[in-house]
Amino acid sequence: MSDQILEESGKAAGPADSRAAAGTGEQTQKGEKLKKTPVYGVPVSDGKRFHIRKHPAVFIEAAIFAVIYIVLLVWGCHYNGFQARMFFGVAALFAVAEAVLLVAVNLPRKGRIAASLLCAAAAAYAFIDYFAHGMSWRDYFILLTAVAAAVFFLMQSPEMGPKFHNVAGMVIACCIPFLLFWSVELYNHEWSTLVDHAPFVNYALYYLLFGVLLFATGRPKISLTVQIIAIGGFGIANYFVMLFRTNPIVPWDIYSLGTAMEVAGNQTFMINWMFAFVTGVILLLLALAFRLQVRFRNWVVRLALTAATCVTLGFFLNYLWQDDTPDNLKLNKSLFRPVRMYSYDGLLLNITLNVRYMTVSAPDGYDADTEAQVLDSQPEDTTQLPEDLPNVVVIMDETFSDLAVNGEFKTNQDYMPFIHSILNGEVKNTVSGHVYVSVLGGNTANSEFECMTSNSMVFFPAGSVPYQQYLLQNDIHSMVEDFNNFGYYTIGMHPYLAAGWNRNKIYPLMHFDQTIFQENLLENNLYRNLLRRYVSDDSNFKNVELLLNRTDDPVFMLNVTMQNHSAYGGSYANFTPQIRAIFNHTYSTRYLNHYLSLIYETDKAVQSLITELSNSDEKTVVMFFGDHQPNDYVVEPIFEENGMDIDDRTLEQEQNRHITPFFIWANYDLGQDAPVTGVDTSTNYLADLLLDTIGFPKDNYQTYVSTVKETFPVFNAVAYRNTDGEWKEYSDMTEEEQKVYDEYQKLQYYHIFDQSYDQYEAGK
Repeated sequence: MSDQILEESGKAAGPADSRAAAGTGEQTQKGEKLKKTPVYGVPVSDGKRFHIRKHPAVFIEAAIFAVIYIVLLVWGCHYNGFQARMFFGVAALFAVAEAVLLVAVNLPRKGRIAASLLCAAAAAYAFIDYFAHGMSWRDYFILLTAVAAAVFFLMQSPEMGPKFHNVAGMVIACCIPFLLFWSVELYNHEWSTLVDHAPFVNYALYYLLFGVLLFATGRPKISLTVQIIAIGGFGIANYFVMLFRTNPIVPWDIYSLGTAMEVAGNQTFMINWMFAFVTGVILLLLALAFRLQVRFRNWVVRLALTAATCVTLGFFLNYLWQDDTPDNLKLNKSLFRPVRMYSYDGLLLNITLNVRYMTVSAPDGYDADTEAQVLDSQPEDTTQLPEDLPNVVVIMDETFSDLAVNGEFKTNQDYMPFIHSILNGEVKNTVSGHVYVSVLGGNTANSEFECMTSNSMVFFPAGSVPYQQYLLQNDIHSMVEDFNNFGYYTIGMHPYLAAGWNRNKIYPLMHFDQTIFQENLLENNLYRNLLRRYVSDDSNFKNVELLLNRTDDPVFMLNVTMQNHSAYGGSYANFTPQIRAIFNHTYSTRYLNHYLSLIYETDKAVQSLITELSNSDEKTVVMFFGDHQPNDYVVEPIFEENGMDIDDRTLEQEQNRHITPFFIWANYDLGQDAPVTGVDTSTNYLADLLLDTIGFPKDNYQTYVSTVKETFPVFNAVAYRNTDGEWKEYSDMTEEEQKVYDEYQKLQYYHIFDQSYDQYEAGK
């Protein structure tokens, strides 16, 4: 409760006034102000008017609402139709809140009591209606308004006494976590997506956290302020994370914080009306919490309650982390579709459930000795290396994709004419098609990990990044070491920051002979020309040509590009978009046009690289693929054009969002009668396909992975394609498929965590 006044008539102070004054040890007389504050924090005055200059807390709150109101009005003027009405509606909400704030302090005593009873009745109705029919906008607004008004009406009645204020304050305080939960969920999804039991599990988490903070501090003001700032701030962060990479925040993102901060400055921060509304509500809740002055002084009781609440929270978390809990509570556990898990379970519960996956546990029935025997039992690959070893270049191109797989749309010109010609079989000595990746809109390192190691992200927690979490302790078994043993000079090159995704630590563990990052391009006499803010693919591919010519040994190179990284807004002096999408039923956005124009620039750079290598006397093979598609906000116009809802995708549509083009090309005869086209594969099979195409031998693990393809032709973190060409969830596997899946999981765990480097060398 902030500084407030007690209105009096021109007569002497009444009994309530005398009691208030008694709390300070002074008497109040007509025309004389109290010089001290009563014990329950309400200054008493004989004035009949509220003077805002004497109440800075109220002034600050009113100023906050006024600023938000003005911003929303100005913002709404930039929109038309429904969006404008929503902005103006939110602005009106804050205008009403500001009016209530300023009027409440001037109501007479009976008016305040009547308003308090009205607030209590409205809040009771909202709760009854919610438990009867579920949360609706009506209930949400009624409860929010009732709590806000109650803070001002109830807390303007000092004559009611401190006990009344304590009880009323705690009732109001207990409503705020409830409102906070429903508000934060609005940042990224509708309430209707939450499964039946999810709200109640979230309530338990919110109120247990509130209880721990309340009993530890003894003050709801402090506990609610901390909770609102922490969870509200987390909701805001999650909004932007989902905007940039589609998937929500997961616990292991803490390992990726450095990489995220490196690219955050290049992002376009888009804010919609719902973001503005929810952020405003959270600020309102924060202002309300800050006015509560209830305090628990008995530290012995507080200590006991704090311990009891902490123990209860511990037992509850342990229960949530049991394997059968999601089924018992009917929660969603689609670990490999984190967007769905978040929208079904709620933000805080989603994070809590995922904490248990911070580490990877050995699969059920796992035994290292048994898996070693499985590897040893693989038939030896007797393929002989060619006498004239070709250079081998693996290019993983940042956010390169052909968005036409999501739905038809027209453009003013072809945005990837050269690569389309490869995919159509017009370029000889090629194998081409589409690769199904495990990530969308971000987590580039996972596609790189799958390609280089032949492992699959399906066996890792959703949203995890092995480069950040699991691979920093041991040597990493990958095809880099295979090519080292073949007599190659191996290079890992990425024209961006070395610390991104821990590549400066991961590449040495993969045993690259040389690593090159943005920081040392110039010292290696390499190109560093920028397109927008990133090194262009044209510069990058010229560097590939330079490096291939700097050693007499055959070269194996991994080249991870950066040109097409988000965001796709903004204007740049060094980038003029060339591609424009043409829609009949909706409108294109600058984000889609900018993205397609970047793909067009990559296509030209690829054509230039292939042309130069075609004229080279050195045999060279290039495997090119995209790591993932861009964020939903880029692709949404295509869905709208084709009458689809991007937020309600079928399994097949979800897999279409995980498709990128790939090709393997050689500047010499691969022994094919004609180019091979239409190949569908997944990232974990790319190394196997590359070695088959160029006729190189495989180690025992790659030999085993080749057999997995016979059961799972396409296998990514979303779902799998069976031998009949049908997409299936992993929960729908047949008994035979489950057997292969389980063995692959065990062998992958052994390959990553238990197989020693000496064993790996001996198994080749």
